[in-house]
Amino acid sequence: VNNKGEYQFAGELSVFSALVKAGGAAADAGDEVLLIRAPKNHGAETPGQAAGDDTDDDVVALSRKQIESGEFDGATLVEDGDRIVVSKARQVYIDGQVSRPGGYTIEAGTTLRQALSLAGGVTELGAVNRVRVLRNGKRLDKVDLDKTIIQPGDTITVPKRFM
Repeated sequence: VNNKGEYQFAGELSVFSALVKAGGAAADAGDEVLLIRAPKNHGAETPGQAAGDDTDDDVVALSRKQIESGEFDGATLVEDGDRIVVSKARQVYIDGQVSRPGGYTIEAGTTLRQALSLAGGVTELGAVNRVRVLRNGKRLDKVDLDKTIIQPGDTITVPKRFM
């Protein structure tokens, strides 16, 4: 979020409203939002539970896109002592013969062509027919600019054309 911190509230507060209070999602925010419920006993020990043992915490995984579009229910109301964690977006890395090599955040369903356009496109020296995609350390076979769906963590390399 843009303004990390602890916020006080009275009455009901939705996760969406809490995100708004925190200045909204940062530019590098991912889609996963974790609502970490405070222990119900608020520090009181129960038999067999040591002080500070957070095994009773509930963690609710939510989609930031769904929250922002209003697709949530009462389970996403914030309670006293809850914490909200917005994950950082994972990126794809694009290097080689592109205008702006670097890391880029992508949306689900992004094609290889769309990812290359984020990096300003292939330069005149780039061999678009020999683009390599590494996923989990392994090279993808048969990449197609319009059919290969890029995933977070992929590394895309555009080699130099043969002269």
